[in-house]
Amino acid sequence: MVIRGTTPTFHYTFKFATDFIKDLRWSFRQEGETLVDKKLEDVTMSDNKVSVKLTQEETLKFMAGVDLEIKMRILTTEGDVISTKPTVEKVEETYNEEILK
Repeated sequence: MVIRGTTPTFHYTFKFATDFIKDLRWSFRQEGETLVDKKLEDVTMSDNKVSVKLTQEETLKFMAGVDLEIKMRILTTEGDVISTKPTVEKVEETYNEEILK
């Protein structure tokens, strides 16, 4: 579950080390429209795990009550492009859209 206006961290664990990743796009979309696209420089990698943190501004783009589809495309060091299976998260409303600093 994602609550609008929060800063959730998403993790993806591979069955192998992440050193084969040359580039990636981690996409978050609703109703067929990509609302947030994260790049390689936005993620952290260790061993076989990739993680990305969304900002308050990014999660405020999501619509409450609409499924959030999440998928990653990866360019490998061998030149192949692979994709993860999509996952779906529920989006919950926030009571206040003020950006906390």
